[in-house]
Amino acid sequence: MGEAERRRAKLDKWIDGLSGQEKTIYNVCKTAFEEIIVGMRLEEGCYLMSAFLTSYLKARHGITVVPVVGYVNDGTDEVMISHAWIEYRGKKCDLTLVNAPPQPKGPLLILDEKIRSGSIEYSYRLKKGEAAMQAEAEMIAHDNRVAGIVRHKEAEHAAMLKMVRTPESIKAYLDAAPDGLDYQTLSAIVDASLTM
Repeated sequence: MGEAERRRAKLDKWIDGLSGQEKTIYNVCKTAFEEIIVGMRLEEGCYLMSAFLTSYLKARHGITVVPVVGYVNDGTDEVMISHAWIEYRGKKCDLTLVNAPPQPKGPLLILDEKIRSGSIEYSYRLKKGEAAMQAEAEMIAHDNRVAGIVRHKEAEHAAMLKMVRTPESIKAYLDAAPDGLDYQTLSAIVDASLTM
């Protein structure tokens, strides 16, 4: 048995061990990854995908997941980058670090399982630590332009924290998405692929 066959057998065994709702989450996330992230070449869509998956799983399958807005770190320094993912019973689903330039590619995570490896492992945090804030302060001190970028990203992060608080604010966010990335369009794409 070759390496690819071993990986496939391991994945198949993992899928067989999933509960009914977990299998649904796996299928929806895998389809969303293939049809939206890869198929539409979506980059840097973590907030959008977290909002979409939260709404879609609830509306179409009655499954409640938790949208999380936090931070990731690639281990090369102390800088924390705003990021979003969903969780089901504490297990992460993160479809976007695998295709989020300019950051190094991370793994495709579905229910904490690495479905596809990345070039780097990310750590996840809900808040920035002291070391991250110090690293940010040092970057700002060395380059004035960084201050504007940091302020913009922090405002965006705060807005996304508010957005994920209620189904209504998630819906408003998705309704305001650019053409082709709104809830109706994305759900039609996933529905069509899941019914094939």
